[in-house]
Amino acid sequence: MTKQKQLGCDYEGNDFGAHYLDSKCINGYLWDMDSGFAGEDGQHYLDIGGDIPCPHCNAKQYVKSYLSDYLFENGFESLEQPLTIGIIKNPLRRWPSNKRRMGMRYWRAGRREAIKEAKMEG
Repeated sequence: MTKQKQLGCDYEGNDFGAHYLDSKCINGYLWDMDSGFAGEDGQHYLDIGGDIPCPHCNAKQYVKSYLSDYLFENGFESLEQPLTIGIIKNPLRRWPSNKRRMGMRYWRAGRREAIKEAKMEG
């Protein structure tokens, strides 16, 4: 029997565009605390969010489903920039190691695709 990791943490951030803390992790996904309404029963209901994985307790899903296109595009565009040791070795150096490994896979895939297209163009 495998032990499932419980999702949900105390993460709060400004992931919905505000300059103040407007997002909160609920069951591993981010919700906009500025959205929603108060129901007749006194409960507050949120109606924006739930589709962005939490970058802390659901990090794998966050990188795979939410950041993969962004990282691929950055890797693709890196072909036009002069290469430095920092770009080659670790463009995501501030990330924790588990997220960095996953992120670098997408970044390198984008770079490989750009190289492949450049070779085809001549």
